[in-house]
Amino acid sequence: MATINIISISAFLIVFLIGYSESEVQDLHTFNQVTNKFAWDLYKEVKQPSGNTIVSPIALQLLLAILLQCTNGTTAAEIANVLQHKADDKSILNAYKHILQMKNNKNEINTFKSAAAIVVDQSFPLLEVNHIEEDLNEYLQAEILRQNFKGNPENSRSGINSWVHDYSGGEIRTILPEGSIDASTEAVMISAAVFKGAWKQKFDKKNTKIESFQIQPNVSVNVKMMGLTGGRFRYAWNSKFGAQIVELPYSEEEFRMIVILPETGLSELETKLTHENLFELINSVKETNVDIFLPRFKAKKSIKLVNVLKKMGMVTAFSRHADFSKMTNSSIAVSSVIQRAMIMVNEKGTRAAAASGIIISAKTLPPQMVCNSPFMYLILKGDTILFIGNFLKPLPS
Repeated sequence: MATINIISISAFLIVFLIGYSESEVQDLHTFNQVTNKFAWDLYKEVKQPSGNTIVSPIALQLLLAILLQCTNGTTAAEIANVLQHKADDKSILNAYKHILQMKNNKNEINTFKSAAAIVVDQSFPLLEVNHIEEDLNEYLQAEILRQNFKGNPENSRSGINSWVHDYSGGEIRTILPEGSIDASTEAVMISAAVFKGAWKQKFDKKNTKIESFQIQPNVSVNVKMMGLTGGRFRYAWNSKFGAQIVELPYSEEEFRMIVILPETGLSELETKLTHENLFELINSVKETNVDIFLPRFKAKKSIKLVNVLKKMGMVTAFSRHADFSKMTNSSIAVSSVIQRAMIMVNEKGTRAAAASGIIISAKTLPPQMVCNSPFMYLILKGDTILFIGNFLKPLPS
């Protein structure tokens, strides 16, 4: 039986162009393009016809960008190719720098916060000649922390999980499962992000009713369907894609959720979509009177991403040929890539969070629009995808 399949794209990309030079605006435009292409490629790889899946491409992108700064040769080229840009692209790094400097929105109603770190063993020989610590901090705001992986791996794992819990606002309790850290672990790259957004026009709880949600042609379940009637929203029926689209703004209007409801079936729509024509679909909306009925929903999931990244073209980093010579002279490789994320949508707004981890070990280890049927949704800030997913079936309360 089909269940929710959600991609949560962690909101690292807050683009506010006032005060930017023309070259900086162009850098951010290019950055949005490569980011959204990476997001869509990842979405296609991890989405499933059934089962709960939630992943944050932008949080993963940040960690891969950190990883990229530590690698050379084929290892770096493959990571850069997956990220859709060159390994030594300073304009992309500058875009990261500008965006991450503004990443924390201090509005108490609409908040977004993010953080990243590299945690290395206290005996790890981090090269200083390449100024890796300064570059990671300047461009990617990644701090470098020390733990005693070899002497006390379980305590180190607990410390990393506490870091994730704190920086995700308590939404993600753990990122590293038992046994994931041992004496062979040399470094762990981690990131965390949390987004909270209140609707500009809230759904009145009095209008929420139990309604039928069709998960398959002959299978339906009951959901708590929220209703918002008599409002004006940016909406369209797009005949080319056979879908309805609506934009639901948050109270800080740079943030928005896009809901895409196909007429025939979600899988058929997804086969038509690319990262380019996705925005053709999104930009077809115009302000009009529309009644919206959207299920209250939530999803959370842990996912292992090594095989996904290999399919996307990042292979050498997991092998004995991994080249981390910009970071260290030690013989190391990526052994695990893990992510946990959650999203909750209700009458008040949206709460979403994600945490990601990359474990690096010694190379000796193996490497009226009624949404009553499956729909796709996105949360955007400007034209940057923050979260993207589809809703197939609700989780039990």
